Amino acid sequence: NPAAEAELREDGKLNVGALVGTGELRVVRVLAGGEQYDSSVPLVSGEIAEDLAHYLWQSEQIASAVLLGVRLAPDGRVEAAGGLVVQVLPDAEEETISRLEQNLAGVRGFTDLLADHGLEGAARRVLEGLGLEWTDLKALGFAEGSIPLEFRCRCSREKAAAALAYFAPEEREAMIREDGGAEVVCHWCGEVYRFTPGELRALNAEEVRCSDCGELWYKKRADGVEIIYPDPVCNCGRTVELEPPPASA
Repeated sequence: NPAAEAELREDGKLNVGALVGTGELRVVRVLAGGEQYDSSVPLVSGEIAEDLAHYLWQSEQIASAVLLGVRLAPDGRVEAAGGLVVQVLPDAEEETISRLEQNLAGVRGFTDLLADHGLEGAARRVLEGLGLEWTDLKALGFAEGSIPLEFRCRCSREKAAAALAYFAPEEREAMIREDGGAEVVCHWCGEVYRFTPGELRALNAEEVRCSDCGELWYKKRADGVEIIYPDPVCNCGRTVELEPPPASA
């Protein structure tokens, strides 16, 4: 909310907890296999870093340290802003965990650390002594002190076409008759992928479907892309049979 105004605490820091108030933190994401993950936890303090760490522990059982900082100038300008999320992997050695805890305990004020040393310097301080290798971003063409950041959805025209390929040929013909083609919209980033009648018909290729429910098991499209059912058992319970393989495989 750009119109929100946060008061300062006695220590001079923003009273984010009072600004956020009570509520819940909800996370919705799609995992690599396409499964949707939806989880929520109550806010414990209204402080964003604390609530994120609480979510990671309660919902995902991942011990995490979340460090966030913002420094404002007297006129309201943002002088420094950034954050770090540090998580312990399941196979981490006890010595590594102990050193990380010592480093975190030594960070008295992340905002000051961020303002004085930048985000990379803050990360180096938090991860000091862990034997990590650092990428030279300046050598890769990035400005000194910068960290590459981009917004990029995993959707693509190929994935949209793969989704359409799961429809039976007669269903795609119905799309052509009724809509003059097909349109696939990514519900995450809003990207729209349109397919002409010719492109839809190009999806027609030799395919193997379940004889019980019609689920698509295998297809090799005209462009050579193969679609293979990901599980050994179909949704209807029938064992997926792709042997002998299709003649076009």
